[in-house]
Amino acid sequence: MDNPQATLAIGLMSGTSRDGIDAALIETDGEGAVAAVEFHAMAYDDGFRLRLAEACQRAMAMERPGFEPLIAAVEVELTEYHVQAVADLLGRSGHIAEDVGVIGFHGHTVAHRPDRGWTWQIGDGAALAGAFGIAVVGDLRSADVAAGGQGAPITPADEEDLLCAEKLNVVVVASECAPFAKTGGLGDVAKALPKALRHRGHRVMVVMPRYENYEGAFDTPLNLKGFAVGN
Repeated sequence: MDNPQATLAIGLMSGTSRDGIDAALIETDGEGAVAAVEFHAMAYDDGFRLRLAEACQRAMAMERPGFEPLIAAVEVELTEYHVQAVADLLGRSGHIAEDVGVIGFHGHTVAHRPDRGWTWQIGDGAALAGAFGIAVVGDLRSADVAAGGQGAPITPADEEDLLCAEKLNVVVVASECAPFAKTGGLGDVAKALPKALRHRGHRVMVVMPRYENYEGAFDTPLNLKGFAVGN
């Protein structure tokens, strides 16, 4: 990218499926210019996935975020996984830590309760920053939830800049796996994203491969009026 304002940035996501970490290295000016540099996916081992699932169950049973021994231990493990993911990503890209301006660190959502005014993502941003000497931005959802929002999507302003500069025909591919459609990003994709895109003048089709009874996957009925749905 021939832009003196551009910087290298790393984004990290550990999602609802609890299968691992997606890591991306991009070059961006922080506005509309984005160029992909390298991607890396790192799987969690089976034992950690079970511990992470148990941490989520315990967090959802709590009245509010606080200390819980298993959750604290899982947070340490989760952060170590993210350190390794960043190291692997840099190795694949040929860049070193000093080349990178910032890391966006989502952590992992162990409980999301906007109905109670809080959301809880675990992961030690300070430890991740210390491992590489790179500035880390984390806790990406809490302020929105505290202000009465849903905490999702994480970056609506960026999504609007990237998707809404011109009118597009958009195909949204949702999951074939029904249980995950109730939670996290997949629910956002299948419900909120088409509505927001259509409001801005885009034509949208939602595709849900190999899943016939898609409406049953959601806690509230889908409003399908105005956009096509294919299976």
